[in-house]
Amino acid sequence: SGHSRADPGKYRPDEEVKDWLENKDPITNYRKRLLDYNIDEKVISDIENKIKQEVLQQEIKILPDILCQ
Repeated sequence: SGHSRADPGKYRPDEEVKDWLENKDPITNYRKRLLDYNIDEKVISDIENKIKQEVLQQEIKILPDILCQ
């Protein structure tokens, strides 16, 4: 995939995208790092859930503006 939904990203080889997702994704790597530092899985999951909730709340906030365009 590319930079947006309209960008199919065909300029990047499939192997490069796969490598990035499996080995270089910063979110996945940071999660692994927290586990390596013996941070409890539940603590990490709680943080992830808080972030997801915050993102959702912000999306809901801007939804009326998007719909009225």
